[in-house]
Amino acid sequence: MNFCKLLYYIFMPIFFIDKDAEDREITIEKGDLFHHFNNVLRVHKGEEIRLFSKKFVYEVVVKEKLPDKILLQVMENFAPDFPLPEIFLVQSIIERNSLEEVLRLNIPIFVRNFILFGAKRSNFIITEKNLSRFQKIALSVAEQSEVCFFPEIKVSKNLEEALNVSEENFVIALHPQGKENFKDLIPKFKEFKNTSIVIGPEGGFTEGELQTLERIGIPIASIKTGIFRSDLAGFVASLLVRQLI
Repeated sequence: MNFCKLLYYIFMPIFFIDKDAEDREITIEKGDLFHHFNNVLRVHKGEEIRLFSKKFVYEVVVKEKLPDKILLQVMENFAPDFPLPEIFLVQSIIERNSLEEVLRLNIPIFVRNFILFGAKRSNFIITEKNLSRFQKIALSVAEQSEVCFFPEIKVSKNLEEALNVSEENFVIALHPQGKENFKDLIPKFKEFKNTSIVIGPEGGFTEGELQTLERIGIPIASIKTGIFRSDLAGFVASLLVRQLI
């Protein structure tokens, strides 16, 4: 591969598609992606593009441009590899702008699953409109950071419902007065396929929520380098997991 081609590939953006290829072809019909390709990027016949779906990453070339659709020929496709453990961020519901920042920070470090729950101190209610906006932001971040996955966002009404996770998950909660050192527990993560990190709201968990965590047997840990805002705590914990495993 020559130097110019290498630079082109490195800086080639990647876009999400909601369906997989059929017979080595993908059709982009009128909609947001068609508009972006046709009017913003102004793609032309023979141009190479990268796409990803919920299953595969595709390297395609523009086969034909028509007034109402763009035909793409698949050159190569593969299932992407993601770092382990898979992280589930169980984030208490905080202000809308702060939740958006949670997505922007965590998706680039391969946090693929977000469970937003109503804590006792939560002061914001997520509507369908909010959830739709969060999903659009999450997908945009996934495209920009080229992580090649479709972020999943779910909403739970309370902490107990949010903790209804698979037995394959190692679950840990962060709290400023947590008795465990988060860093000391990281080797435990290696024993499990998935990790759930539970983050409380501003002001922390209530006594009742702490008792719920203890009753279920979830370790409550703190990060000894300092106390972080709710929108930053999950990112710091997830980054430690990614760096130390």
